[in-house]
Amino acid sequence: MQIKAYGAESWLFPNSCGGADKAELHTARNSYANVQLKVENLKKSAVWSIEFEGNAFTDIRLYRLLRVTVNRNSDFFEPLDTKSRTRAELEKYFTKKAPFEVYDPLEPIEGKTVELPWDALYLSVKIPTNTAPGCYKGVFRLFDGAETAELPIEIKVYGAAVPTERRLNMANWTEPSPAAYGAAENPDKMRETREKIALLGRHAGQNCIFVSTALFKCKKTGDEYIYDFSEVENYVERLLKMGYSRIEAAHVDSIYRRLAEPTEQMSAETDTGIFRIKEFLTQWYEFLSSRGWKNITLQHIGDEPKDATAERYARLSAAVKEIMPDITTVDAVLTPAACKYVDIPVLLTRHYQLHKKEYDREISGKEVWFYTCCWPTAPYLNRFLDMPLISARLIHWLNYKLGMNGYLHWGFCSQAKNQDVYKEPSVPFKIMGVPESREYLPAGDTNIVYPTQNGPLGSARLEMMRAGAEDYELLCGLDKAAAAALTDKLINADWCAKTDTAGFEKVHIELLEACGNNE
Repeated sequence: MQIKAYGAESWLFPNSCGGADKAELHTARNSYANVQLKVENLKKSAVWSIEFEGNAFTDIRLYRLLRVTVNRNSDFFEPLDTKSRTRAELEKYFTKKAPFEVYDPLEPIEGKTVELPWDALYLSVKIPTNTAPGCYKGVFRLFDGAETAELPIEIKVYGAAVPTERRLNMANWTEPSPAAYGAAENPDKMRETREKIALLGRHAGQNCIFVSTALFKCKKTGDEYIYDFSEVENYVERLLKMGYSRIEAAHVDSIYRRLAEPTEQMSAETDTGIFRIKEFLTQWYEFLSSRGWKNITLQHIGDEPKDATAERYARLSAAVKEIMPDITTVDAVLTPAACKYVDIPVLLTRHYQLHKKEYDREISGKEVWFYTCCWPTAPYLNRFLDMPLISARLIHWLNYKLGMNGYLHWGFCSQAKNQDVYKEPSVPFKIMGVPESREYLPAGDTNIVYPTQNGPLGSARLEMMRAGAEDYELLCGLDKAAAAALTDKLINADWCAKTDTAGFEKVHIELLEACGNNE
């Protein structure tokens, strides 16, 4: 039996080979030291243990790495691009050609025994803020009842410390599919599932509480809709206690359309539709005011307005601002024309790049975030399963490079109905509600958290998002010129990234050293 170490920034595959006989990790304080482990010639369950000199670390967690089958590679989902790249040009960026298996979900190991079947592990060591800088040596062991395998671990802790108070806004839409978690007919289990997902989001640095349409209730009394915000209130209160700091309310046009009677015309293009929207907004605003939450609320208006829908979006925005004048609005937009109607425009990276002059005229003086979704494909940054794993971490280096203090993604735990994310992470876009499209959502786009009947699982990609968010905070603590110089070493002028992990680790150490010198 042997244990081989693999860096946390690179994918681990069932056929990976060439791992190291020792783990050498570099990290900041108030952060983590992570490593992937592959166990060779394992025949039995095993008992694990880990020891560091002086019992330096106590918050140590071990996970089973589970396999995901990538059923097809990413495709061009670029309806707003010129498709200037060929398929062959896209394919050269794939980590592997589908179908293939890759380790991503992290299943926590409870207790000290690792039960079969498994062959890969993920070790995470929490580094407290008060840890003295220096090198800490330890040994990870597995004992299968007959033999013991050992892996030396050395963690170099730098003077740099990730701040507790964060600058980066992170928003992931976190409404799970109830059936995937065994909660379809169980409201209590659904609440528990939402909270477990929220804890994973908070671990990754998420600070925005996504209040989905599923949390709003309403009934019709006579000719009036009466909205019930009790579920919203309960959920928000619980997440604020977890450390979340902003409320991200679902799109106004989704709320009224999904809660209205199917027979009633609720289009924003009609006077009746606008009346009903204002009816909801009035009650929602009164609720937020009564709870003292106005100043922390971000209100979505309508998702991804385009040139063809900009007029409709303007009308919706006007209704929101009339009823809720001091509530900050936020939306992903796909046209510069919509930016004037929203307080925080969220720009799709590649679309922004293609139309930068037009966008820059509209976003001047505004807080601006960016988002990724089913687009862009490689070599641009995203978090697909056939991209280099480190891409997910470098997303937040791009945050710093672009001077944008927020990131949004729709697919935190949003697998489609009947989608098996372990076997079919790439699915036709039409099953997500767009029947006219024949494109496929790239593998991993629907979720970065995995469903089980016992609750959600984190992932290697989620850990990369967490690490990237911490990198962003460290960059913000540096002199701007020094931080920009480091960022430029990893992300070029075309916003494409250097994804070899050796190159990244060199720059990461430079960041840790520079931040340590600032202490």
